[in-house]
Amino acid sequence: MNEDEKMIEFLESTIFKFKGTSKFNASLLKKALYGETFANDPDLLKSQALTKEQMDTKFLQDILTVMNKTPEEQKQKLRQTYQTTIIKALLNSEKIPDDVKQNNSNLFIPYMKQTISGNGARRKGKMLFVKGGSYAITHQPKGDEYIPLGKYKAHRTKLIGGKLQIRSHNNNQVYNLKSQNISNNIRDIFIKLNKNEKITFNDVDKLNADEKNQLYTLGKKLHITELFDIPSTLKSNEDKLKDEFNKLRGSLIAGNNSPDLLRKFKIVMLQMKNNKLISLQEYNEVLNILLEMEI
Repeated sequence: MNEDEKMIEFLESTIFKFKGTSKFNASLLKKALYGETFANDPDLLKSQALTKEQMDTKFLQDILTVMNKTPEEQKQKLRQTYQTTIIKALLNSEKIPDDVKQNNSNLFIPYMKQTISGNGARRKGKMLFVKGGSYAITHQPKGDEYIPLGKYKAHRTKLIGGKLQIRSHNNNQVYNLKSQNISNNIRDIFIKLNKNEKITFNDVDKLNADEKNQLYTLGKKLHITELFDIPSTLKSNEDKLKDEFNKLRGSLIAGNNSPDLLRKFKIVMLQMKNNKLISLQEYNEVLNILLEMEI
């Protein structure tokens, strides 16, 4: 398991499982912890209307973005620093109520090894408040590297970090589906699809023309039917190609076999095959029909 995967497993086993109270819900808890961790300011996100799920995504995105830019040999230290900072932020925060800390602190126990000197710690029930204590990460739960995505599966950590790496369910590389960078907008749509969440108008409206084309192409290769209707210039061109194919085929069936029409039909048919709009079998069948017509 690499350092990115260890980081995401830590978040999934701790922050993602946070529970709040009626007075201090999970969203407020995560926003306060985020502010404490990244800016030493628990009110950093106070004015932003973020759900607990959106906060989970924000933690992941912001941490992995930094880790992806960090040299491999420095990632372990960075991950441990993040985890230590998050643990201390929860335990020592003056913003987060003690009962909320109490309810969630046990999630961190598998990850903490304390080396505390002097009077730096005081116990309150099952809760350990630390001032100046140091921690080392001692355990990481093991999880699957890949998540289902359409007909195949995608590397989870790389997907969240903005890179799509696809494998078959037999862990083989997929022909014509090379690893590629994807935007945050495309990544968010793939994550929603993995969670069986509905793709909304706002999700699609955020996409620029290049993103729509990339998403439409990936949807076809991954066999994700929900993406077939994504408006894109590629889809528009394919629709025009289909219309032209049907029009020319209709003319041939009607008995018009002029050399110019036949030349256009062969070109369109070849384009249809190259764009995988017709199968190789269909392409060969049409060629045989043309031969039978002595064309």
